[in-house]
Amino acid sequence: MKTDDFLIDEYAKLILKSTTTPKPASHIFKETGIPLGTIKQILELLKEAGLLHVAGYIENGVKVKTYHN
Repeated sequence: MKTDDFLIDEYAKLILKSTTTPKPASHIFKETGIPLGTIKQILELLKEAGLLHVAGYIENGVKVKTYHN
């Protein structure tokens, strides 16, 4: 296993633990410390794999996506 694969796997586990309740990527960053760009990439992979559900809401005119497993 390459180092990148290991980090993605470990980050994915942390993200899945963090998303037991719906929350935006910024809250996942605050909880895990994983770089936001990496979070967004892994969220997309987990979503495509069917492991996360995506919802959203509008806050102050801005669309906010939330992620939940």
